[in-house]
Amino acid sequence: MHFAPTHRPFSLLTLSFGLCLAASGCEGASGLDGDGSGSETGEAGSETAAEGPHLIFMLEVDPDAPRLDNLGQPATVPEGNAAQSPEFHAIAAHYLELAPMDWTPLGGGEVIFQTPHTEAGGEMAVDFAQMPVTAPGGEFLRIPLSQVTPGAYPHGRLALSYQEYDLDFRAEFNGQPVDLTGRLGSFVESLTYVESFDLAGTELSYNENKAQGFWAFNLPGWGVEEGQVPAGAITVPNPLDDTSPIPADSCVVTGHFAAPLVITGDEREDVIVTITLSSNQSFEWSDPNGNGVFEPLAGELPVDMGIRGLSLRVE
Repeated sequence: MHFAPTHRPFSLLTLSFGLCLAASGCEGASGLDGDGSGSETGEAGSETAAEGPHLIFMLEVDPDAPRLDNLGQPATVPEGNAAQSPEFHAIAAHYLELAPMDWTPLGGGEVIFQTPHTEAGGEMAVDFAQMPVTAPGGEFLRIPLSQVTPGAYPHGRLALSYQEYDLDFRAEFNGQPVDLTGRLGSFVESLTYVESFDLAGTELSYNENKAQGFWAFNLPGWGVEEGQVPAGAITVPNPLDDTSPIPADSCVVTGHFAAPLVITGDEREDVIVTITLSSNQSFEWSDPNGNGVFEPLAGELPVDMGIRGLSLRVE
């Protein structure tokens, strides 16, 4: 299968929550702070958080975590493709929910966080400019524990939107193969309104909706290549698919706590939850020559860039 990219002279983003839990009252959140973390304010980036202990979510990326398929089962790289574990620099998400039961439907649990939608691009879409952007190891979100319904939560769901990471690739220069590193931005939700964003020092401007699977790759010395992964090709692990499925083309990744998060309502200290995303061979491309090296300028293009699993733990 071949997908022809477009080219921009030298140097991306999309999504939309498939359920369109659209008219959220949440305010937008900031991008990366100076320390590489996301917004450290209250729910969806409100200016000040209430006094008292907080529920804090951290994000980390693990290339050694299990590589899972859409049903949460171990997955290998299909014949004819190759994959690598990219080095992440930024992650954007627009929805977070805690689920108390295996059969809790999406949207029926404790919705912790949701960013606004917009019709600026025509169809209703998630607004990238309103999302917190977090570096791996950074703080994604904090809200007062007083806003969380007491209970036990064994599962979590995070709707991912944008991923930015370094990839190894090979290009030909003066007739000789050269191994280099480039920066890719990929958009994994169903529909995202994107005004503009910076990709490794190159400003990309769109002012339009982008569909799931849109990507831009900044190749040093060659410029920015853009392309689109086919609809439905993005892996979105959901180990609760039998009892609590997610909508097609959404990127709501589901995972389990190592031990359930228990909120009593009597907490006197912050509760910190680390969300771990599996980047284990999460970037997959067509590899017709079978050499396992990404060669985008020779026509090898992405076929899947979905996160390969999610787990949560209370620190």
